[in-house]
Amino acid sequence: MFCYRIAKSLAALSCALPQLDGVIFTGGIGENSPIVRRHVLSLMPHFGFALDNDANEATIRGKEGKLDSADHDGPQVWVIPTDEEGRIAMETRHCLETRV
Repeated sequence: MFCYRIAKSLAALSCALPQLDGVIFTGGIGENSPIVRRHVLSLMPHFGFALDNDANEATIRGKEGKLDSADHDGPQVWVIPTDEEGRIAMETRHCLETRV
C-alpha cells in the first residue's frame, strides 16, 4: 500500500507537467530502500523507467547515484541524500546569530 500510494501520487503530479524528466528518491526510505524504489517504479510502467538493479542495490547509506540504465533515454531515476539534521542546525545557528 505504501509503494502504491507513492506511485499514485507521482503519477497524479505528473499530469501538471509537460513531460516527466525523472524521479528523485530522497529521505530515509528513498535513500536506503532499494526494494521500495524498485516496487514504486514497477507500479508505473507507462513512464518507461529503466532501473539498473545493480545500481539500485548499491545506492544506500548516503550514496548519491543515477539508477537508470546508461543507454536509456527515458525519465531518469536518481537517489540524492539529504542532511535534514545538518540543515536544521545551520538554520538554528543562523537564527541565534542574527538575534545577538
